[in-house]
Amino acid sequence: MKEEKNKKFESPKHESEPGGIIAFITSQRGVIVLVTCFALSLTMIYVLFTITKSLVIENYMDRASSTISVGALQFGEEYALLLENSEQWKNPMIENRLNTIKNTHPDIDDVKIVHSRDVGEYAASDKSFSTYILENEHKELRVTAYSPILNSAENVELLLAIEVHVENFEDIVKEKFMPFAISALCLSFLITILVMVLAGTLEKSIGLKHEVERQKHEIMSIVSHQLATPVSSMKWYTEMLLDGDVGELTDEQKEHVKTIESVSNNLADTVGLLLDASRLRAGSIHAKRNPINLDDFFKEVMHVMDPKAQEKGIEFIKNVQPELPNTRLDKRLMRMTIMNLLSNAIKYTPKGSKVTLTAEVSGNALKYSVKDEGCGVPKSEHHLMFSQLFRASNVSNKVHGNGLGLYVAKGAVEELGGKIKFSNKVNEGTEFRVEIPLER
Repeated sequence: MKEEKNKKFESPKHESEPGGIIAFITSQRGVIVLVTCFALSLTMIYVLFTITKSLVIENYMDRASSTISVGALQFGEEYALLLENSEQWKNPMIENRLNTIKNTHPDIDDVKIVHSRDVGEYAASDKSFSTYILENEHKELRVTAYSPILNSAENVELLLAIEVHVENFEDIVKEKFMPFAISALCLSFLITILVMVLAGTLEKSIGLKHEVERQKHEIMSIVSHQLATPVSSMKWYTEMLLDGDVGELTDEQKEHVKTIESVSNNLADTVGLLLDASRLRAGSIHAKRNPINLDDFFKEVMHVMDPKAQEKGIEFIKNVQPELPNTRLDKRLMRMTIMNLLSNAIKYTPKGSKVTLTAEVSGNALKYSVKDEGCGVPKSEHHLMFSQLFRASNVSNKVHGNGLGLYVAKGAVEELGGKIKFSNKVNEGTEFRVEIPLER
C-alpha cells in the first residue's frame, strides 16, 4: 500500500528535450507559431525588396542629377552662345559637350538643352530636379533630370535635360536584393527555431508547474481528510476528560488537558481551512440558500469571536444594525467568510488595539466590514492578497499563519454571488468590505 501511495505522487516523467519540441511543433499552438513566423518572414522580405528597389531608383536619380548639374555649370559659361543658337543648338562646341555628357554612362539615352517654358511646372525652379517612371511592368526604369543653366543675373531661361533609360532595371534590383534576401531568410530561420525551442520549453515548464500544483493540492486534500477524524476524536476525548466522564481530574491535570484542548481546537481550525480550500479549488462547494435569521447569525459569530479577542487583549467593537431581516443564505459559506476575516483581524492586530465589525442591510444587499489596526500589507503585494498560501512579507516571520483564510473567505463570498474589497495602510491596518445580494 505504501509503495502504491509513493508511486501515486511520484513526479511525472517528461519527454526529452527534442521530443518535447517536436510534440509542440505538431500541436495546434506550434502550427500557429510556425505560420506566424512564416508570415513575418514574407513581410520582412517584401519590405526589404521594396527598400532595395527604392534605393536603386534613388541611386540612378542622384547620379543623373549630379551629372546634369556639372554639365549645367559648364554651359553657364557659354550662356550667350547658347542664346544665339537657341533654335537647334547646332553649334559644334555645344554638340560636342552634349555628346561628352551622354558618353559618361551607357544608360544615358539623351542629353539636350530645353527652354524653361517647355518644362511646365518646373519653369520657375532654380535648382536641379529629377523624375522617374517604371515601364514594361516595372522591368525598365526611365529617369529624367533637369538642371537650370543660369546667366549672370541668375535667370532661368534654359535647362539642361538628361534622360536615363535602364532596360535591365529588374535584374539590377534582384542582384542587389539577393544578399539581403538570403540574410533575411537565414535570420528568419534561426529566429523561428529559437521561438519554437523557447515556446516548447515554456509549455513544458507550464505543464510541469501545473502538475506540481495539482499534486500539491491533492496531497493537501488527502492530508486534511485524513486528519479530520483523529482531530475530532481528540476534541471529543478532551471534552470527556474535562467534563469528568472518566473521573475527576486534579487542577494540574485539568490545566494540561485544557492545553491539549486549545491545541486540538487550533488544529481543527487548520484542518477545516485545508478542507474548505481544497473543496473551493475543486469546485465542489455550491451555495445552498436556506432561511436564516441575520440577527441570530451575527450574535453567534460575536459569541464565538468575543473570547478570542479577550484572550489576546483586543477591544472587539460591534456596529451591527439592530433587527436585521430574515433572508435566504448559505449559513456555512457565511460563516466561512466572516469567521476567517475576524480571525485574521484578531490574529494580526497587536494587544490593546481594536477590531471593528460593522453590518447592515442596504437595499437588497447585506453589507458588512471587518476593520483591524494591524500591520497592513505592502502595496507591492496587494495583487496577492486573496491568493492561496499567501502571507505578507512584513508578518510571515512574526505571526503564525497558513495563508488560507482570505483565499477561503473570497471563494465563499463569490460562491454567494457577492463581492469582497479591501483598503489598507501599512502599520495602520486593513479593512475588508463584503457585499452579498439577498433574497427576501
